[in-house]
Amino acid sequence: ISDEMQYPAGTGGWFAHAGSSPAESHNAAMADVREAPFVGGMLTAAENIARRYRSRKQEALDHKGNLPPRIEAQVSKSRSFAMDYIPSSLVTLSDDGSTAMVKSTTTAAQYKVTFSNVRNRRDGPQTPTACDKGCCVSEIVCAHVFAAARKKGVEIHTIMNLFDTTAGWQAQYAHSME
Repeated sequence: ISDEMQYPAGTGGWFAHAGSSPAESHNAAMADVREAPFVGGMLTAAENIARRYRSRKQEALDHKGNLPPRIEAQVSKSRSFAMDYIPSSLVTLSDDGSTAMVKSTTTAAQYKVTFSNVRNRRDGPQTPTACDKGCCVSEIVCAHVFAAARKKGVEIHTIMNLFDTTAGWQAQYAHSME
């Protein structure tokens, strides 16, 4: 069976790749819709979307950590590396506290962390990365930023973009209608 026949909702240009994970997820969520008459299917689709929204909202409002689970999973490796391998003695803060230099534990390299760039990470591709070696291009916060924040005495979530924190996640639902 072709993808167009098997995954009609996922192949109409809604997703980048037919049969990809988003298409599979959407197809699974809409299984009962495909079996219902058109109007019933549309109502079922609306109910599925509303149910998903309510469950995500409750998950966000109930979450107690400083970072949402998705973000926490992404930064945990960097945090562990910073704690285990970058001692505070290898980090030097600038006089005004806006930047930090983090020395490598294995080479002569130094990494310049600019704290304002951590917060501005989502301002677009023209925004400089928080770590001048480009570590934060593929990571939200690299180990050098964790080490610099520890040296500065601040919790990482206080210097991150609000969008990447639990407060930002919860704010998405603050003014929702139900």
